[in-house]
Amino acid sequence: MILELKRQGLGVSAIARQTGLDRKAVKKYLERGLEAPVYGPREPGERLADGFRSYLAERLEAFPGLSARRLHREVRAMGVALPFNRLCLNLCGGTVAFSPATILDRLGRTWRA
Repeated sequence: MILELKRQGLGVSAIARQTGLDRKAVKKYLERGLEAPVYGPREPGERLADGFRSYLAERLEAFPGLSARRLHREVRAMGVALPFNRLCLNLCGGTVAFSPATILDRLGRTWRA
């Protein structure tokens, strides 16, 4: 589309106004031509919960009835902004394929509809 507008004789600023893109983006696309953008796979980043997996396992082994809320408060008090749902997924094995009832069962809670 951008190349077609350029072939019609429009300038970079006019193309930017018409497409809603930034002038620098239009210029970049024009310089690249018909070449498709190349995206590579991302490097897996360090997960915040991985550093606390052993701590959580130790706490649950020492106190099996410990709630996820209590563990979340302890981790927050250590200065880590770990979201509660990530903590729960970490406690459940780190998978997202669980239903809410299964997650609560593994955490020792009951499901209230």
